[in-house]
Formats: sequence, C-alpha cells, structure tokens
Amino acid sequence: MKIAVISKRSPDYLMDIVTDGLVRLVGRDNLSIDYNVRFEPGGRGAYQHLCLGLKGPEPFGLHDADILVASVRSAEAAKRWKAKTSRKVAIIDGED
Repeated sequence: MKIAVISKRSPDYLMDIVTDGLVRLVGRDNLSIDYNVRFEPGGRGAYQHLCLGLKGPEPFGLHDADILVASVRSAEAAKRWKAKTSRKVAIIDGED
C-alpha cells in the first residue's frame, strides 16, 4: 500500500509522530511526504529528530498514493487531493 502524508502547517508535532510511525510500519519506500517545512532552522529538538529519515526524493508522486493521511490543519489540501484522486483520506485530529 502506498501512503501519502500532507502536513501544510509544519511543524506539526502530531503529524511528525504519525509520519515517523508510518515510516516504521510500512517503510520509507511506501510513503510519500508533502511537508511545507521539514527542517526548522536552528532546530527544536524532537522535530529534527523525527525528520532525520525523511531526506531525499520521494519514492512516488503524491497523487499515486492509495490513501492520504492529513491533519485537520491541512484540510484544504486533503480536499483537493480527494477531488483529484477519489481515493480514501484519513484525517488526524489531535485537538479532540
């Protein structure tokens, strides 16, 4: 299964942790990541640590994924992805 992750409001620690878990669960080759910021200048501890394995080119295009994982903070990007692909979207809401 190919999974895409969108985080348009980075740093977003919940999505960073979810992404780290997905890398460990399905492997980096099965994950396409679209973050607006992967590394914050000056670093903020855990954020840089979680993103260490996210360097390099994406293994497949964002719209080639079978499912999209996004936070409520990236709802507009998720709606556009859903409209273009008609595939499933998993919304993560850490505020509830």
